[in-house]
Amino acid sequence: DSNCSSYDGFLYSAILAIHRENYARAASLISKARETLDPELTALVGESYTRAYRSLIKVQQLTELEEIIKYRTAKREQTRQGLLDMWASRLQGCQASVDV
Repeated sequence: DSNCSSYDGFLYSAILAIHRENYARAASLISKARETLDPELTALVGESYTRAYRSLIKVQQLTELEEIIKYRTAKREQTRQGLLDMWASRLQGCQASVDV
């Protein structure tokens, strides 16, 4: 695992932890990644949405990793189905071709 203190280091380490089914570690790394974004996002949001867009995408990535953890650790099928439905709905709302 990476000892890196950057967003990318925490993000990729969290992905590996999820892959290894170490959800507590993944959650901790996601929190650390979010902390690295806070100062950047706070500054950019005050300027404009366009300037903050890339940081907002990173926040969304972290949220989706948390959703994966929730899905994998859910005891109830109803919880899992709710997440699957949410993901399907989210994907239907996406454009087929995205310029980012």
